[in-house]
Amino acid sequence: MSKIDHTRPILRLIDDLKRSRMEALLPKASQQLSGDQIAPAELRQKPDFESFGARTEELSRELHQAACSVLAHIEKHGDVRLVDKLMAATPAFVDNRKLARWFTAFGPVDIVNGKAKSKPGTHTLLKEAIGTPFWTLDLGE
Repeated sequence: MSKIDHTRPILRLIDDLKRSRMEALLPKASQQLSGDQIAPAELRQKPDFESFGARTEELSRELHQAACSVLAHIEKHGDVRLVDKLMAATPAFVDNRKLARWFTAFGPVDIVNGKAKSKPGTHTLLKEAIGTPFWTLDLGE
């Protein structure tokens, strides 16, 4: 009997998110993620802020959809490993502390030493999570 891999569609979403962040936000400059400097020839006289805002908003929607899909997967299968995969797939400018807080607020998840752990005795609050993107959470600092 073969084993069904229930994580496949979600892993595709996470891979799409990785591609989107590279293509939409940093179309030519993937090397910049490693900390390399921007060449003067790459600087624009007039940056396209409207386009950047639209691409950022689209990436935010994709990230929220992926996070909600991971939460639905946790609810169905009790498997929290995808939380770590999603957090690793997020762009460097995303505050992963808020994403981690979102998962602990709306799912049976604890983050211990930067890794997702199952939190027994708690339930998934998927409807509430769908209406609350992680970047809107207050960390209470």
